[in-house]
Amino acid sequence: PPRRFDFVTGMTDAVHRVGLFSFARYYEDQRREEMSKQAEVELRRQISICMVKVLCRESLKLCGFGDCHLMECLMNPFTGSRPEAVNRLPLELCGVCLRKLYWATQADLLD
Repeated sequence: PPRRFDFVTGMTDAVHRVGLFSFARYYEDQRREEMSKQAEVELRRQISICMVKVLCRESLKLCGFGDCHLMECLMNPFTGSRPEAVNRLPLELCGVCLRKLYWATQADLLD
């Protein structure tokens, strides 16, 4: 992608129901042939956690969720595009965002 998108973790367009996510550039500086087995396992773990957080976050944005400024939450805005910024986000939603998710999905809270 062009350099102007270097800050992008994921992009969503709710009108056209399209989401674009890229993780390759997060770890392009890492050379696998120079890594120990333990370091490679740790790298895969970090990539997996980062992927889950970004996919959950951007999927919620496709459902109309915005950034949350009320409590510590997966939907908090983050600065930077490195995985360290994404990994600082919790994997949980705050009570307000969780309630929005229940409302958007029409889930029955007692089921």
